[in-house]
Order: sequence, then C-alpha cells, then structure tokens
Amino acid sequence: MSKAKIKLYIADLDSIFRLGLRTAIAQYADFEIIGEGNLSNNTLRELTQGLVLNALLISIDRFSEGEISGWEFTQQLRQLYPQLPLFVLTANCSGQQLAKLKSWGVQGNCDRSASINTIEMQSAKDHAL
Repeated sequence: MSKAKIKLYIADLDSIFRLGLRTAIAQYADFEIIGEGNLSNNTLRELTQGLVLNALLISIDRFSEGEISGWEFTQQLRQLYPQLPLFVLTANCSGQQLAKLKSWGVQGNCDRSASINTIEMQSAKDHAL
C-alpha cells in the first residue's frame, strides 16, 4: 500500500517563484501541489472552498499594491485553519519577527533563497510538513 502524498498549497506574490517552487517540489514523490495563489482575499476564499491540504507554504516578505501583506495573510490563515501546518519562506526576517510567527503557530520557516533540499530538511526538522 502506498503512502498518501502530502498535499501542499503555495502562496506567494511572485508567479515565477511559485512556478519554480512547484517545479522543484515535483521532484519529490511524497508531495502533491494542489493549488497556488498570490497573497489576496481571493486566495483566502479559495482555501475556504473545501480544499483538503496538509500544509501551506507562504512567502511573507514581499508586498504589492492591492494585495494584503504576508503577515496579515498568515494571521488570517491561522484564524481560518487553526490546525493547518504553516511553513513560511522569509527573507531578512529578524529573530523578533520569527518569534512572532512561532507565537501565531507557524511550524517552520526557511530563507526564501534556500535550496529545495534545505527547505525539505528544515521542514522535516520543524515537523512542518
């Protein structure tokens, strides 16, 4: 009997980054990307439409006009999905900011520029995925 795949959703402002992350994760048979979106209320709505996922990958540092901040997005997700593992990709995040994320229930984080192998190792270490 085969092991069930870990179902992921990727949230990031940058569609090229999402494509690259999706492509990199596709190399791993244990994972299935079931969706992706930007940091918007539309993505939040999509996530409340009955998607069944095991974890959400969020990149929180960037901000674009018309989008909600990654920080606000993370807070809203935590309220909608209190039990859902959240793994955050960050750039230049201070220790205080990381502590805030942990206090919100974020299970793991990694630098946005890390290799896919580093992200995989960090998520396993943090038991986030």
